[in-house]
Amino acid sequence: MSDKIIRVSPNVERAVGLLKASERTLKFAKENKLSRDNAGVLFVNYYDSLIELLHSLAWREGLKILDHKSFEGFIEERFGVDCAYDFERSRKIRNSAIYYGKDLDMGTVREVIRIVEKLIEKIK
Repeated sequence: MSDKIIRVSPNVERAVGLLKASERTLKFAKENKLSRDNAGVLFVNYYDSLIELLHSLAWREGLKILDHKSFEGFIEERFGVDCAYDFERSRKIRNSAIYYGKDLDMGTVREVIRIVEKLIEKIK
């Protein structure tokens, strides 16, 4: 286990709250039409929904995950290497938009939103 994943007491209340937050974030993202103007922002909403879902699962299992990179191993152990690869790809694309100000083209955003939606369905 990564030193960025800490064993804690399971917290079902927090897990349920994060699951509800994930569902609200995903609902918001799905209600908004993808456009050139909102592509990056909308993708980040989908990604945030996925992260909230993953944190929910981790807290239910008694794990506190301190950074997004550490979710890669967490996902691989539970859902396989393909899911971990898809998560890591979406994480890198999200980081390029958030931390480096890269404009995301519509094709990339459409593709990565589909990937994130697939991950959310598998993890639920």
